[in-house]
Amino acid sequence: MNLLKTTRHGWPLITLIIVTMLTTALPDGVEAGDVGVARSTGSIAEIGMESAVAGSIVVRSLRAQEGAPGAIQILDIAPAGNIVLNSGPVAAGPDGQYTVPLLKPLVVGQRIQAFNVTKGYYSSTVIVDASQPPFIDERLSKGETQIRGRGTPGSTIQIRNAVTNAVLGTGTVAPAPSTGAFSITLNAPLRLFHTIRPVDVTKGLTGRNVSVLNLLTGHTPLKPSCSVTQTMIGAFTKTTYACGLPNPRGVMLDGEGNPLIVAGTAPLDRGYSLLPSGLFRLAPPRGNPPTAALSLFAPVSGVAIKPGPGGAFGTDVFVARPRFFNARGQSSIQPGDGEIFRIHPTSAAISVSSRALNFSPTGLAFPPLGSPFPNNLFVSDFFGGGLRQIGPSGVIANFGTPLGLQGLLFGPGPASAFGTSLYVTQPSSGSIFRISTTGAHTPFATGMVSPTEMAFGPGVTPFGNNLYVTDAGNGQLLRINSAGVKTVVATGLGAPFGLVFRTTPLALFVTDYLSGNVIQFTPLSR
Repeated sequence: MNLLKTTRHGWPLITLIIVTMLTTALPDGVEAGDVGVARSTGSIAEIGMESAVAGSIVVRSLRAQEGAPGAIQILDIAPAGNIVLNSGPVAAGPDGQYTVPLLKPLVVGQRIQAFNVTKGYYSSTVIVDASQPPFIDERLSKGETQIRGRGTPGSTIQIRNAVTNAVLGTGTVAPAPSTGAFSITLNAPLRLFHTIRPVDVTKGLTGRNVSVLNLLTGHTPLKPSCSVTQTMIGAFTKTTYACGLPNPRGVMLDGEGNPLIVAGTAPLDRGYSLLPSGLFRLAPPRGNPPTAALSLFAPVSGVAIKPGPGGAFGTDVFVARPRFFNARGQSSIQPGDGEIFRIHPTSAAISVSSRALNFSPTGLAFPPLGSPFPNNLFVSDFFGGGLRQIGPSGVIANFGTPLGLQGLLFGPGPASAFGTSLYVTQPSSGSIFRISTTGAHTPFATGMVSPTEMAFGPGVTPFGNNLYVTDAGNGQLLRINSAGVKTVVATGLGAPFGLVFRTTPLALFVTDYLSGNVIQFTPLSR
């Protein structure tokens, strides 16, 4: 079934049901692993608002949008009346991106347009203002200490942690006339899954949040099998399944105890080879040397994955996905683009549970039977604020207000020392919070770098029944008791993200976001 949508230019945009094979490349313009969207690119990239500011002597295109290549002019359509502001046409790149030097600085009230002379395309009209919110140039990666961007000439810019509001670095934009560029040295390297934002302290303006996601931009073919290595670590045998999955995140078990792993963020950029993405199954290792089979279960990429609890929600597999627009490294999230899918556990048939969500769903949790929480699906919002609860009929309500959340997990029950509370991770603060039935949140464990997902131990030696959490910021697997005291179980794991326990045979599976590997921990005695 084809669904007709419309682009911001009024052109048709076709939504397709896409089924991919494990080794089959998708055509340009189609998002890999998407049960939803094949997006067209615009005829001309719009003007980036951060450059439409008084005193600027360059006009740049919106970095997260493509356009047609060609010669670009910047026009003053009012009050001057279609006067060309640059000395001559400037060639846009193959993706339609442009940076156009001007003959003189922009002034307040000018109405400007970009014009592709080659194609005859006009951008929307932009009104030059005295100031504009600052803008961070992407792509951001962990470990970086220099942040570049654009702001109002003469302004002082701070880079802040978007969740804690801590100041990470301060710099200034050269006074007018200038390009508006800034480069700010941070007081500490960027951490994976932390979110930052630029603040113009002179003008009192705040730019949009940008997260450190280390998104992939090149094509790496998936392997039909995974080589296996084993090492001893503490009380465990650590088995690494080297599969090279693209940014694997959430993990659960299928009916046979095999890991189902959601992976991949497909860029919407013709300049990049599309990444394979979807929900993958990892079968047990066989042969000598042992190898594990990897297969595509369903072409749905995302971040979180949870099995349905039965009842009104059924037993489908639920996958949450914020819509990453990874164009030229710009990882923008657009309002209304959050999605939750349902996949049948045996046939892999795909349906949409919730679409056009006005937040970025990155964590999922169903309350256990007898929980004092409502019988809803609880969803975290990584790029915005708070928790949501979604009823069986799709009705959405706000629940709790913590910012920048990732993993969600309900306590085992009233007989457990962890109780029936809802636990949530907040990577940017390095914390885990406990959420009450009223939505109030209190710190449970702090002092981590970037905690992502959680799971309770199965109550069997050596795992016990404590809370386990992956800390992607420093490559650790942690065990936390009911008092919030942390113990390091394993280090050197890269960027551990998702985790799930299997009781028979006993094992803990962990995904590594950066290497694309899957790691299994089993007791030494087994």
